[in-house]
Amino acid sequence: MQKKAAFDNSNSGVLFRNDNKQSDKHADYRGEVNVAGVDYRLDGYVRTSKKGVKFIAFKLKPKQQEAAAGASEA
Repeated sequence: MQKKAAFDNSNSGVLFRNDNKQSDKHADYRGEVNVAGVDYRLDGYVRTSKKGVKFIAFKLKPKQQEAAAGASEA
């Protein structure tokens, strides 16, 4: 039986609708992305331009930074 190669998720990501959104300040979409071997948290916010066109604005936060912040709060 042939062994499957490990999945390479470099330079790719995933985004899901945030069903737990409790405030307008919370992201509309949340997910993860890998860029050049670095993992990031990805937040997406649905916005409307001055011309009325809807778009998604993104914010990236390194996962490593997020983990370090959580450890310093403990």
